[in-house]
Amino acid sequence: MNKIFAAVLAMSTLVPLSAQATVYVCELAPTGANDGAWIPPETVVEFDPNSDKAMVFDGLIKEIYGKPIEAKISVNNNKRYTFSWNVRNVPITTTERKQMLVKNMVYRLTVTKGTLQATETMKPIRFTNTFRAKGKCVQKK
Repeated sequence: MNKIFAAVLAMSTLVPLSAQATVYVCELAPTGANDGAWIPPETVVEFDPNSDKAMVFDGLIKEIYGKPIEAKISVNNNKRYTFSWNVRNVPITTTERKQMLVKNMVYRLTVTKGTLQATETMKPIRFTNTFRAKGKCVQKK
């Protein structure tokens, strides 16, 4: 739980998106055997429901950037929000123990408005894989 509160604190120290900003703290679990390494178990998103702007923070973002990054609200309808963001230049070690740099990882987090059920996906550009996790969010403000 301390990780969640630290993430929420990190989000709240940003320049506020607006007085009406909302924060979702999402706990996610991988849906496939290999999905867990690419989608962190906690994702925090702060957004203004009246705009297309958001900020997102998770363990990978903390490791790569050290602070929350910008995200976009790509869907905002009666049923759901979908947030999208990119994490770039991620160093990895392949199964053959080779070092490489994944240039662009495209993330999408969809949150159902009524139940706050969440699905997060990650698609590394130039690779065929798509990684998935599901869980639930809690609204903090």
